[in-house]
Amino acid sequence: MKTKLLAAAAAAFLAVGGCFTPSPASADFKDGNELLAKCTTEKSDSVYYQNTAYCIAYIAGAVDMFTTWQMVGKAPQCMPDNATAGQIRDVVVKYLQDHPTKRAEPGSLLVASALLEGFNCKLTAKAQ
Repeated sequence: MKTKLLAAAAAAFLAVGGCFTPSPASADFKDGNELLAKCTTEKSDSVYYQNTAYCIAYIAGAVDMFTTWQMVGKAPQCMPDNATAGQIRDVVVKYLQDHPTKRAEPGSLLVASALLEGFNCKLTAKAQ
């Protein structure tokens, strides 16, 4: 049993290993164009699993940032507690597809914008 678990973990690591390759540092690691490309890779594409893992991980990091802003009162509390990673990914992809002129902006900003719009968040004076 332990051997099967280790083999599965090793296979998963190798399957997504390419999405963790080093890249030059910059203030904004991904823009909306790059994020949309990763998040909409066709299942038949050889890098589908790598790109899907990257997409979900990137969005999860941005959501963590958004949640931190909520905790300190700088963003509204509006995202449902039971929202899944897949649902949030869908909200972000829809936002990116619906706003092509904004895709050159930083990916993390676009994820926050997608959450605000997708979950009908209302900014209050405290969260501005």
